[in-house]
Amino acid sequence: MYGCRIQAGGLGMHDMEDDAAATPPAKGDFRKPPHVEDEINLVDYFAVLWKWRCLILVCSVVPAVVVWCVLCGSGPKE
Repeated sequence: MYGCRIQAGGLGMHDMEDDAAATPPAKGDFRKPPHVEDEINLVDYFAVLWKWRCLILVCSVVPAVVVWCVLCGSGPKE
């Protein structure tokens, strides 16, 4: 998996391809060769969702319970 990297000088993919083809990579250059393409498929998305399933569940259930409690508690008082 590749993280988000900000290129110095704000080079776009087109500029990076031209630059990489014209000069050899310098030491510490982490750019991939221009022929390597990043692909993200659904399996990667599901793996991330599965990894963070507890946090997703907590962040979904806790607000729902809080809202339910507020709504049930603020009903008409007899």
